[in-house]
Amino acid sequence: MWNTKECGGVPGHQLSAGASMSEPLLKIPNHHAPGCGDPPIVNGDDPAVYIGYFENSFREQWIFTYDRATKRGELRGGDVGWNSVHVVENGNVVGLVLGVEEASWLQACWRITITATDQTDDLTKSLSQSGGYVITHVVKIERTDGSVFSSDSSEEVLFCLHHFLSFALGRWAGLALPVGFTDSGEKVFEQWGLPMAASGEWSGGQSWFDLHHGQLLSEVFPGFWALWSEPLWQKAIRECLYWYIAANERGTGIGIDTGLILCQTALEHLAWTVCVKVRKLVSTQAFSVRGLNAADKIRLLITSLGIPATIPATLGDLAKPPSHISGGKWDDGPHALTEIRNASIHPDAKLTPTHGAYIDAWKLSIWLVEMCLLRLCDHRGSYGNRLVRRWTGQVEKVPWSA
Repeated sequence: MWNTKECGGVPGHQLSAGASMSEPLLKIPNHHAPGCGDPPIVNGDDPAVYIGYFENSFREQWIFTYDRATKRGELRGGDVGWNSVHVVENGNVVGLVLGVEEASWLQACWRITITATDQTDDLTKSLSQSGGYVITHVVKIERTDGSVFSSDSSEEVLFCLHHFLSFALGRWAGLALPVGFTDSGEKVFEQWGLPMAASGEWSGGQSWFDLHHGQLLSEVFPGFWALWSEPLWQKAIRECLYWYIAANERGTGIGIDTGLILCQTALEHLAWTVCVKVRKLVSTQAFSVRGLNAADKIRLLITSLGIPATIPATLGDLAKPPSHISGGKWDDGPHALTEIRNASIHPDAKLTPTHGAYIDAWKLSIWLVEMCLLRLCDHRGSYGNRLVRRWTGQVEKVPWSA
């Protein structure tokens, strides 16, 4: 049993077996065989001790403790023997190789606070009038257990946060001038520079994130970080966001037709990762030249994630296909998107989409990228739907939880 209330005479945060329990706050049975040793009892009375618990789908259990006074982190797990103690440094375990889930849990104990300044409103107004670059918010990054961490660890979090906030804003958001301090307030790290940031005239951006629902960031980020912690997913997310932001921001020389091409690239990259590499829904041959066509790949991706493939009623221009289309109508959204995209890149294409159809196809393609990423982050709450006319503050449930 894991008792976060009492530890019967065991001093500090030490773990032991055989201690009595009284009014436990949380009781968790030991799922491991007797050969794994006696399950520990954790004393949660010491405010200087942080306690974390993790159990994977195979019911393998882990307990992490961090003593803020001694700055020592320890990990115990039934699968490696409850009586074995493994030291944790910077989210890594000395002398122990963890599975992906366990490693993600151990490294995910970050607290990120984004705070507006007393000048944020005025600065935002000045940006909308004259453009340029200003610092609108302050970000604080710390470990939830209060432990120290290396500059390398902070840079990885900053790199992830840069991509996440860019996804939320629909444009590259620069995280500038990070500074690191010890627990005594001594400055030990600083970085001069600005990562990729949106260029050209300033705009508030357009995406799934609604400015009046700031909690959406804290709801989506844990899933984003969990994906980011796996090399396969990090590569896929970085590539996807590169195409998505270019299509959404549409800088100099990028029109809606180019944006549609970029979004289809992002969707096909995601389809490969989800359908072939991770879920193994189809073989690699299905994505070869003689395999599935682009519409089939995108359709397989979104339907496997519970995202509707139909053309939304709000996209009236897209819903009206040219007369030469078989049956006089599109099969679904992926069919319409890929056919219109083909009309842009193939000089002998028979299809000549209207300007309104191009705009609707571009909107739908960006929306699909956003939905795929939110679904992969396991977000089940609300979002701002770009496919409907809405005011700031108007949100709705994601399709797979409605």
